[in-house]
Amino acid sequence: MVEINLQGKDINLRIGKDTATIDGASVKLDTKAVMKDDRVFVPLRFVSETLGADVKWDGAQNMVVLSFNGSAGDNPDAQPSPTSGDLWGRQVRKTNLPKNAADFPYILNDVPNEMYEMPYLQISNERVVVPIEVFATVPEVKKSNIDLWVDKLKKHYQLVFNADYRTIDYSWANQLYDTNNTGGRYLPDFTKYVDWVKSNHIQIEGSVEPEPSIIYHNWVGYNIRMKVKFRILNFDQDSKVLYDPMYQSGVFQKGKWYSGYADISMGTTTMGNWGPHLAVDNTASLFDNSMIHPME
Repeated sequence: MVEINLQGKDINLRIGKDTATIDGASVKLDTKAVMKDDRVFVPLRFVSETLGADVKWDGAQNMVVLSFNGSAGDNPDAQPSPTSGDLWGRQVRKTNLPKNAADFPYILNDVPNEMYEMPYLQISNERVVVPIEVFATVPEVKKSNIDLWVDKLKKHYQLVFNADYRTIDYSWANQLYDTNNTGGRYLPDFTKYVDWVKSNHIQIEGSVEPEPSIIYHNWVGYNIRMKVKFRILNFDQDSKVLYDPMYQSGVFQKGKWYSGYADISMGTTTMGNWGPHLAVDNTASLFDNSMIHPME
């Protein structure tokens, strides 16, 4: 057993084993820790992602240079883990945990248990790959890509939740198109909705907050959970008021605020390096897997 205290973390390594313990949490290594000439060798990925080091190659001196000036969140290849801390600098908690806390890399102070405990969207009997497993096993699900996905998802639903007949034009359709997986539905669908917003005098306001640490995989693909808050201020006909394939008439009252959580499916037609290209799926719906209720 080798005990190390580095960057405020208590690290226990067993020589010849491919696991380490960081502040009491077990972490899987890419390869076994080895000792040679009284020195302990561990994978660079462990050093960079778990300890938050910046790893660079110095070609002139033929050596690897490690620096600890930042946090794990400064590393674009970092993945959320039980030992990384939140990659977006938020506080985590160790008490009053949700029932399924083991599904997640960590639990955030400002995220209520009900958001974590909302059931996953399960298709038939297919296994759901929970967030902690996704982050540990899929290299593409790293901070730089997650930031891109969250940005697309937020832009998409900011447009959906702020459609307003008084100001909308075809630029709305172009912006929405930029957030979508282009493998299915095309721009004419969006422009048709713009015309409907104008003629039906649709007016909506709202906001969304995607949670980058809640990403899971099912038969459909990758899903990101987000907080939603919106109200529908006006329409003439209660038909296709929200741009959503599962919108139902008669559910939402004019002027009343609604809030809750929704899982949004993400997709791509790109093979190979697909990470940067994941976008809002063409069949994504707020109502496919959600808990949305009237606000008191």
